[in-house]
Amino acid sequence: PTPGPKRLDVARVVTPVSVDAWLADWQVSPQAYLSATRADTVKGTLPTETDVAAWLWSAWDDAYLYFAVHVVDDVVVAGESSDVWRDDSVEIAVDGSPDGESGPDHHQFTLVADGRLTDFGGARAVPSGVQHAARQVPGGYIVEIAIPWDALGITAPAPGQSLNVTWAVNDDDDGGDRDTYLIWAGASTYFANQGMAPLTLVSTTATPTPTPTPTSTTFEIVLQEGVGGYAGTRDVTLSRWLPTTPLGKEPTLHVRTLDEAYTLVRFENWPSLPGTQVVQATLDLYLISRTSDGPVSLAAYPLLRAWDEETATWTRASSTAAWGSPGASAVPADRADTPVAIVPVHADSGWVRLDVTSAVRAWWAAPETNFGLLLRAESELPVELQFVSREWLGVQVRPRLRIRYRP
Repeated sequence: PTPGPKRLDVARVVTPVSVDAWLADWQVSPQAYLSATRADTVKGTLPTETDVAAWLWSAWDDAYLYFAVHVVDDVVVAGESSDVWRDDSVEIAVDGSPDGESGPDHHQFTLVADGRLTDFGGARAVPSGVQHAARQVPGGYIVEIAIPWDALGITAPAPGQSLNVTWAVNDDDDGGDRDTYLIWAGASTYFANQGMAPLTLVSTTATPTPTPTPTSTTFEIVLQEGVGGYAGTRDVTLSRWLPTTPLGKEPTLHVRTLDEAYTLVRFENWPSLPGTQVVQATLDLYLISRTSDGPVSLAAYPLLRAWDEETATWTRASSTAAWGSPGASAVPADRADTPVAIVPVHADSGWVRLDVTSAVRAWWAAPETNFGLLLRAESELPVELQFVSREWLGVQVRPRLRIRYRP
């Protein structure tokens, strides 16, 4: 892969992060994504993103620098070797004084999927006060660590302060030695002078609240699976390549150009607010990868018929009904002919936002017409976009519908 410039801008949090290997209390989005195509260094076999990939979160407060990593791993192997780097594990390297030199403020923490923690593979004792946790979850594992500032030679962290960081994932699928080693930035997590990236502390960033919040004369509702008690998102990929396979329980959603894959998404269980007016509505989807840098836009088309998340496929809307045309492409039997929103997608990862105000206004007035949206990637080139679904374990990046309304 071609390395690109990497950096982390890490937000301050008001409420300390609970170091328990759960992600629900993280109030920031992931700052980095790691796969074979996103790594500066790949050693061993070249894995697919379903074999091994990972997201990293980071935050800080007056007491700690926090990291969390969710590793997608099809086979989790831990406890097989006394050498932590040979098992499924995450390495996080931090240099408190970004001088490119090793010293007491430079650490290489390895967090193994079975809960072990070492500094420099056990060659150095883990600093006092470090907190960590690990948890195996379906399809992978999660690790968290809180590093006290004195372990990094810092007494008074403040916005603008700079450190150096990199991180890596070790993947072992069959016991013995690791099969794959992916390094996010640079060529090593052990040495401080081989390409670590800058980490900058920034001030607190505002985060949306899942409850109605007055903003001047308007209020906002955020519908996101698992946030604020909401449970009503439905989403599924329709793939021409897997025409009879239901994909509604996958943790990711795929949209591919040339009409090879679509995503359907619907938000149910809306609050009842009669007599109100929708001011604006946006659909936010978190992009984790794309197959090429070619130009591509994401379009949203209103669906015009019922479908079932668990049984919908390229050929069928449910177990009892077929689409008017494969891929829900019949107009107007399956979907509208004109998109309600279309946006260019330039980034490799992060939030993609579509203004779906007109569709939500129609559903708000007549809830029985809410069949959700079909998402289509539009380009003359073959490009696939991969988004997070409602099944993803980190609730803060699941699809969300933000509705601003006025009484």
